[in-house]
Amino acid sequence: AAAGLNHSIFLKDDGSLWAMGGGEYGQMGNGTTTGTNSTPVAVGGEGTSGVVAVAAGAMHSIFLKDDGSLWAMGGGEYGQMGNGTTTNVNSTPVAVAGEGSSGVVAVAGSAAQGDGDGIATDGRHSLFLKSDGTLWGFGFNAYGELGDGTTTLRSSPVAVGGTGASSVVAMAGGGQHSLFLIDPQVITVAATTQASEPGTNGLLTLTRTGDISAALTVNLAVTGTATAANDYTTIAATASFTASQATTTVTVSVIDDGDA
Repeated sequence: AAAGLNHSIFLKDDGSLWAMGGGEYGQMGNGTTTGTNSTPVAVGGEGTSGVVAVAAGAMHSIFLKDDGSLWAMGGGEYGQMGNGTTTNVNSTPVAVAGEGSSGVVAVAGSAAQGDGDGIATDGRHSLFLKSDGTLWGFGFNAYGELGDGTTTLRSSPVAVGGTGASSVVAMAGGGQHSLFLIDPQVITVAATTQASEPGTNGLLTLTRTGDISAALTVNLAVTGTATAANDYTTIAATASFTASQATTTVTVSVIDDGDA
């Protein structure tokens, strides 16, 4: 289920979609613009079967079908339909079109805010996540909420750009901003060669998983006692990964403290 400024939408386990509340911009998706809908109505038109996820903005809703296609309905003055238009009233669902609008796995609306008289002031953009971990958005963008490096309204989907906008696993839209979470990197360390006496160095292998598209430097501090009680191992070094590099190594030297 999802809620907009003055409408709500919910999904049943049979894949059908239902709406209730304010419908003056077509938010009910049943071909009407009835202002008040006090009981749920079935969203109609093409695309309203096999629905698996829903989300809402202030005056619009979007939903995801089991074939990975994305659909929208309701107010579209700021491009909220994602179909290349700015038609203000969309009373039946329309398919989100353009690059990126297939292979969708999750959707997010934007937090609805009003001016006290039921007029939306925020909540006019949408986000979606694709199976390749990329993040896309469309709609209002005056505050840069689509993350594409502009403040230009986008009536068709655009890819969120910049560092980190890959391997995305979750997202959320605010009234004038967006957030997303990337798959964290996990670094494991294994002793490939064990250090023993001075002159017999060891080798640590570091492996990282998750989003490894960017270069990374890891600071290491290792201490330990070598085979002879008076020798010891200590390093304070860095391990460097180049972009897309999954493994790297660090040499561990045994230091003789000079005692017999």
